[in-house]
Amino acid sequence: MFANAHPGSRWILNADDPAVLGLAVGVPGERFLFSTSGRVEKGACLGSDDVMTCRLPGREEMWLEAGTLQLLGGHNVANALAAGLACALAGLASFAALEHRLQPIGERDDVLWVNDSKATNVTAARLALRSFERPVVLILGGRHKGEPYTRLGDPPSRLRAVIAFGEATPLIVSDLQGIVEVLRVEHSLEDAVRTADTLARSGDAVLLAPACSSFPSIAGRGLSLVTASLVVFGLLSVYSASSHVALRKGLEDSHYLFQQMSRAGIGLLALGVASIVDYRVYRRLAWPILGFTVLLLASLILPGTESIAPRVNGARRWLDLGLSVQPSELAKISVVLWTAAIAVKKQDRLLDFRHGLLPCLLIVGFVCLLVLLQPHFSAAVMIAAAAATVLFTAGARVRHFAALAAAALPVVWLQIAGSGYRLARVTAFLHPDSTAAEGGYQLNQSLIAVGSGGMLGVGFGRSSLKMSYLPEPQNDFIFSIIAEEWGFVGAAAIIILFLVWALLGLRISRSASDPYGRLVAVGITTLVALGAFAHIGVALGLLPTTGVNLPFISAGGTNLILMLGATGILLNVSKGRA
Repeated sequence: MFANAHPGSRWILNADDPAVLGLAVGVPGERFLFSTSGRVEKGACLGSDDVMTCRLPGREEMWLEAGTLQLLGGHNVANALAAGLACALAGLASFAALEHRLQPIGERDDVLWVNDSKATNVTAARLALRSFERPVVLILGGRHKGEPYTRLGDPPSRLRAVIAFGEATPLIVSDLQGIVEVLRVEHSLEDAVRTADTLARSGDAVLLAPACSSFPSIAGRGLSLVTASLVVFGLLSVYSASSHVALRKGLEDSHYLFQQMSRAGIGLLALGVASIVDYRVYRRLAWPILGFTVLLLASLILPGTESIAPRVNGARRWLDLGLSVQPSELAKISVVLWTAAIAVKKQDRLLDFRHGLLPCLLIVGFVCLLVLLQPHFSAAVMIAAAAATVLFTAGARVRHFAALAAAALPVVWLQIAGSGYRLARVTAFLHPDSTAAEGGYQLNQSLIAVGSGGMLGVGFGRSSLKMSYLPEPQNDFIFSIIAEEWGFVGAAAIIILFLVWALLGLRISRSASDPYGRLVAVGITTLVALGAFAHIGVALGLLPTTGVNLPFISAGGTNLILMLGATGILLNVSKGRA
C-alpha cells in the first residue's frame, strides 16, 4: 500500500500501533490518526469519558459513547474510529457495521448469541473471545487452514466449552482436549447450534467464530450442480453431433465422445484442485501467469515455429506439444486474473485515464494483438470485453470506455473489411437469404436446424443437419443440433441453465470477502456468459457467424478444461463468504 503512495494520498493510521507508524515514515500524502488510548490532534480518538471524538482541521465533532456501539470488543471500537474517520473525510454522514462481525443475534434465557462467522482464522477467533466478560461456548470448525487451535484456550477461564464440527474436528479435539471441554458434532452447523443451545447456561454467551474456512456457499453448491448438468448434457450432445463425422472419417461413432470424456475428467480434476487452492495466490502470480501466456501466444506467430504451431484452415491457433493446446483460451483466464490484480492495486487511480486505466489497457491490448495475429478475432473481442468488465466493476469511468469504443470502431472495421471471409460473414448476417453460397451457408444451415426442431425436437441422435450439411456440428454449431434434436424446450433449458450459472457467479462475486475475489468472480462469470450467449447468438442468427465454443458443451479440450478450472476458482471464491 505504501509503495503506491503519492502526494494526493490520504492515510488513516493506527496511532496505537508503532509498527504501522514506522512503516509510514516518509510516505507521501496526508496522515490522519485514530487511537483508543490517547488524544490525537488530527483524526479520531476515544476520550477519557469514553466518547468517540473526531478532530479535523477547522472542526471537532463528538460522535457517541463507545458503550453505545452495537459491536462487541475493544478492537471494534478502534475499527469504528477508523471507519468513522474515513466517512468524515469522504463526506459521508454515517456507516453501518458489517454483518457477521461480532454481530449480536439476540438473547434467550439470559444466553447471548453472537455471530462472528467472518472470524475464519485463529487470531480473529481469539480476538472475538477477548470481547466477552462472560463465559463463552464457542462453535468452532469447518475446513482446517493449518493453524493450531491451542491459542484459543488462553485464557481458559473465558472459554467454558468448545463445540467442534466439520473437517477440522479431529484437529480441534486434539489441540484443545485437556484445556477446555470439547464436544464433537458429527454433522452440520445446525447440529452444532442445537448442541450449544442445550449446553449453554444462564449468563453464558454462545459465539460462532469458526477459525476455519467455510464450506461452499449455497451459490457455490448451486454452481457445482449447474456445471455438472451442462457437462453431462454436453457429453450427450457431442456424441450425437459427432457420430456421423466420426464414421465419415473411418472412426468409431463414439470416438469423439470418449475423447470428450477424457477431457471432462481432466477438467473436473482441474476444478477440484482450483476449488481448494486459495484464489488469492493468483494475485501474487498474476504477472508470471500472464507472462507465460504471452510466450505461448508469441510462439504461434513467430517464424520458424510452424512445426509446433501448424496453420490449420488459414490460422495458427493451436500448439502441438504432444497434445493440442489453444493458448487464446488460457489468455482469457490469464487476463481476468491479471486485470483483477492490477485493478485492486490501482483502484484509487482508475478514475485517472492516463495513470490508472491506460497502462492496463496497453497490456490487455498487446495480448489482444497477439491473438488477432493468429488470427482469432472472436477470442480477442472476448478477452477485451472481460478485461473491460473487470475494470468497470473496479470503478473505471464509463465515459472512458465509451471514448475507447468509439476509437476502436475504425480498427474493428479494418479487421472485418481486410479479411474476405469476415466481410462475407457480416454481409451474410445482414442479408441471410441472398448469400447462401457466399458466406451465409453456415448461418442458413444453422437456422434450418433450429427451425426443424419445433417444440420438442426430432429426437436424440436423429438430427439430419449433422449429416454433412452443417459444418463443425460438434463445435461451433452444437447449439443448433441441440435445438434440432431437443426442440424449443431443450434449447430453452440450456439457455436457462446458462442464465442461472451467470446469476450464481454474480451472487458469488457480490458476497466475496475481498475486492480481488469480487473482480475475479465477475471476470470469470463474464467469460462463461459471454461465450455461451455469443455461441447461441451465432446459431440463432443474432450475431455474425464466428467460431465460439459453447462452454462445457462444445467438443474441444482446452476450452472445456480451462472453463472447468475457472469454475473451480469461482467455487473457491464462494468459500470466502459466511
